[in-house]
Amino acid sequence: MSYWIVQCNPEAFDLLPYLKNHGDKPDRWVVSVPRYEKELTVGDVVFIWKSAGSEGRRGIYGVGKVTARPGENAQFPPYGDHYWKDQIEKRRLEPLPWVDVRYRKLILDNPVLDAELTARGLGGLLILRMPRRGIYKLTEQEGNTLQQLVDQR
Repeated sequence: MSYWIVQCNPEAFDLLPYLKNHGDKPDRWVVSVPRYEKELTVGDVVFIWKSAGSEGRRGIYGVGKVTARPGENAQFPPYGDHYWKDQIEKRRLEPLPWVDVRYRKLILDNPVLDAELTARGLGGLLILRMPRRGIYKLTEQEGNTLQQLVDQR
C-alpha cells in the first residue's frame, strides 16, 4: 500500500461544495504525473488537498482509498460537471488518466492546514514546496502521520 496526495485548485473546480454534496459517492482524480500511473494500486490511501485559492486555506480535506487503477474508467463522474469553474482546465485534464477513489473520511469543517503540517514536522512535503503538480507520492512515515492527523478530527 502506498500513500498519495491529490490536489484540487478551487479556482478551477469548486471542491468543497462538491465534496459536501457528493463525498458519499465514488469519485475520480487525475493522475497528472505519468510515472505514477503504473504505481497506483487498489487499496492505496489518497489524501485530498485543496490549494489555497482566493480564501487562502490550503490543506487536507479528506482521505480515501483507490478502488480502480488509472485508466480502468475513462470519464468524469456524471454528477460533478457543474462544479467546474474553468472549462479550459477541464478540457486539458480530460484526456489524462484518472484513478477511482472512494472517500473514507471528509474533514471539510476542520481540515489539516499547511501550518499544522509544518508544525508537525511535515514542512518538507513536496505539495508545500512544489504546489503546481496534481499528485504527490508520500513516504510511509509521511502517510502514517497524515493518517493520524486526519483520524484525530
